[in-house]
Amino acid sequence: MSRTNSLTWLLAAVCVAGAVVATQPVATAGASPTRALPQASGVTVPPGSIFYTAGTGETYAGYPAIFDGSSTAGNGTRNTRFTLSYGTKSDSPGKGGSTIRQSTDAGASWPAFPSLDGYLVAMNFVRLAISSGGVIEIDFEDRSVTEKAAGTCTDLSICRRQFNRRMMTPTSWIAEPPATVTFSRAIAWARFHQGPILLGDGKTLLSTMYGVSADGTTPFTAVVRSIDDGQTWTQVSELAAGSGWSEASLAPTSDGGLIAAMRKDENYRGVVPANVALYTRHSSNPDGSGPWDAPVRLSSDDGNSPSLERLGDGALVLASGRLDNQLRFSLDGRGTSWTTPSVPYVNYARTGGQPDGWYKYSDTLYRPMRHLGSSGTVGIAPITSDSLLVVGDNCGTDWGCPAGAGGYDVGKQSALWKTTATVDTGRTKLDLFTMFQQGQLTVVNTTPSRYGYCPGGLSGCRQSLAAYAFDGDPRTDSSLVTADRSVTLRLPHAYSIAGLGIEAYCEGSSDVKIETSSDGSNFVTPARGTRNGIVRPFTTPVSAQYIRISDPNPITDTTAGFLNEVELYTSLGAN
Repeated sequence: MSRTNSLTWLLAAVCVAGAVVATQPVATAGASPTRALPQASGVTVPPGSIFYTAGTGETYAGYPAIFDGSSTAGNGTRNTRFTLSYGTKSDSPGKGGSTIRQSTDAGASWPAFPSLDGYLVAMNFVRLAISSGGVIEIDFEDRSVTEKAAGTCTDLSICRRQFNRRMMTPTSWIAEPPATVTFSRAIAWARFHQGPILLGDGKTLLSTMYGVSADGTTPFTAVVRSIDDGQTWTQVSELAAGSGWSEASLAPTSDGGLIAAMRKDENYRGVVPANVALYTRHSSNPDGSGPWDAPVRLSSDDGNSPSLERLGDGALVLASGRLDNQLRFSLDGRGTSWTTPSVPYVNYARTGGQPDGWYKYSDTLYRPMRHLGSSGTVGIAPITSDSLLVVGDNCGTDWGCPAGAGGYDVGKQSALWKTTATVDTGRTKLDLFTMFQQGQLTVVNTTPSRYGYCPGGLSGCRQSLAAYAFDGDPRTDSSLVTADRSVTLRLPHAYSIAGLGIEAYCEGSSDVKIETSSDGSNFVTPARGTRNGIVRPFTTPVSAQYIRISDPNPITDTTAGFLNEVELYTSLGAN
């Protein structure tokens, strides 16, 4: 989830709250009438339509952030729950009260959810592999900012490294000990940015943070890690340092590594950048400590608030903006190549600016005209294994729609829009989710075990469920684990299988072992081609009713995650 103040470094006025969205009667609804770039092959991104306008007491509705808190029951039922947030107050530190709402119908409606206080900046959510299946929220701004008015932070050297942390229940919040971060450098300030990710072991959390060194001269972007459900964090690598670097987002890649998407502001006029560039970096090491390869520049101008998500079908989605609101897709999930950007929403000013393309607010403050009309922040969250909810804003900032600017595509109302994007990787797969729900697919000769972070002992771990392997959710907070780290699937009858898509965590360097059988007793190991992201292809299709997936490495941790998602392909297509 994301929220950005574009005066980031020189003003030291970092963005305030990413907050959650609600449904109210729409005063002026409409879709963006233009699409700046064509649709990419393999993806469908319909134009976004306004579904919410700023309500009473809201300065604006902007900087949307969204989290998929959906869960899967033992019978395979998927309980949908999205948390959506948007900023409503001034875009400056300590001013971002929260409006938080949730949807249980895939974004059709957004009933209210309680906010704790006027400072909650809810944009960092992660579900833990603990017995309660609880969702943790960590504030964007540190306690020296969020508790300034209350005067409860007496030691700034500590409060600048502490961030309020809460557990989200179905109906309320429970206060937890704050998240405390140890950086590799002394800092003037830092921001906890872009929802943490839970690694394959079901215990380790990673997140990005950005800030400025103690002497106020060096912006930096870093990766931090926690192994105690987000209470204590330690910087494990630095993604970038120097002028212009700020927001970043992390995601696991389909080949077992990590990708970071990063913003870099360039070509300043005073304190405002003319260009918001977008970069990526890769690491084959999934624990966040690097090494990271050299930054690759994807774009010179649409890098605001980059947000990465991984879908169950293996694809990566990268959302960013400013210019406009843009989506890129890496269909094989490695992030080494991306589709042409899709632009679901355009709204910027055509009149009122200067001949050089800038809008003049005062003698000292200017902004590029193409940066007006939207914060350029795009919230994304998966709905199914191959679709995602996309939310953005219309004039969602206190600087984005000044009185003297006009000619906007959609209008100057402060509002939120949404659309649903879908991804087609070109592979034909069996519907394991429906098969499991109907009792046609079973997991045989195995008992799911407990796994994940175990506060207070094994009983504190999450109970694994067979359904977790087929629910379309590749995250490790829903992992199928067994004592011997082996899972056997029985299909309703034999199918011709061309390969498997597997999201799994192995306790060593060897990839998963795949065996097939026609009778459940005699198993063979089919010859495999070169792995392609999550896809483990067979050199020739295999007829099988039983599929066994095992971790061939020595078992060193009985509470580690294992099998997060399985797909069976009858055709592998072009990808």
